[in-house]
Amino acid sequence: MILDLFAGPGGWSEGLRAHGLTDVGIEHDLAACQTRVAAGHLTIRADVSTYPKDPFVGKVEGLIASPPCTDFSIAGKGAGVKGDTGRLILEVPRWVEALQPRWVACEQVPPALPWWEYFAADFREIGYMTWTGCLNAANYGVPQTRTRAFLLASRDRQPVPPTATHD
Repeated sequence: MILDLFAGPGGWSEGLRAHGLTDVGIEHDLAACQTRVAAGHLTIRADVSTYPKDPFVGKVEGLIASPPCTDFSIAGKGAGVKGDTGRLILEVPRWVEALQPRWVACEQVPPALPWWEYFAADFREIGYMTWTGCLNAANYGVPQTRTRAFLLASRDRQPVPPTATHD
């Protein structure tokens, strides 16, 4: 099973579908859940910070996490983990440690990169190989400049960023 924390309307789910994979998304926002369901994505409407992890233990191969970015965004509040939703980034290591998935993929706005680096160090201590860094969507054929920070972790092999397809 692939579990998507903070699943939003289903961006990761659409990408997985394009590769013949499916996920279960946990999302709190009603409109985002309705969009996911309308698109045919398995969805649990819940708060990631309070939802029990026990039903997933031993069943999750991959974990995706894109916590809300408003409190980290330059255009947003800039409150970081002290903000209303910024604290949710701290749920990522809790879920990883509880579920021990084979692989992890996390995405956020660039100001969150230090958190991804911090979590990567913790993940290496529990047996993961990691990569952190920023990628620009324009380098992959998306017609906009959209830079995001990533954390990739794997128990099987050293993660590497995808090769850019556009200059």
